[in-house]
Amino acid sequence: MRGKNLGFDTGGMNLDTAIGLQMVASSRARLAVEFLALPVGRDMMLWNIIVGRDGLYAIDQEGHAFEDGKIPWGDRVWPYCISVRDCYEKALGALCGRQRPTQPLDECFAALTRLEICPDPTKPFPCLHGCRASFLDCQRRKKPASVFVGRNLRQGAHHEPN
Repeated sequence: MRGKNLGFDTGGMNLDTAIGLQMVASSRARLAVEFLALPVGRDMMLWNIIVGRDGLYAIDQEGHAFEDGKIPWGDRVWPYCISVRDCYEKALGALCGRQRPTQPLDECFAALTRLEICPDPTKPFPCLHGCRASFLDCQRRKKPASVFVGRNLRQGAHHEPN
């Protein structure tokens, strides 16, 4: 029975794999915009984010989508992350192509987005509603029902409009 009841289409790949293909900066920047538009869930590691035909969507969040302004950034969630924020920052670091673990995320994102999306280096994060100084400032994300897919949903359920 394993694998027969997937709640999502199988025509995509996880974002971790996509980044591993060494995409050009403009493609990574577009994916960063989509990632920052997703609601923050319990496990935003890139293997749980799928690049599908209609854009990014999240799997394995088990219904844990946090509201803007109520994200428990400091809470511990998994053994491989110190906190929700740590998981999210690891994903952002991979998206922007962090050169070293200590490179500040704003510096990494400024290098990624400055030419096409966010020309002001003091606001390098391409949020859904404009460039911001920090990923913590991204608000009004997409609705969880449109981009979070559970294990028991039928094929194509994540394609509902916002």
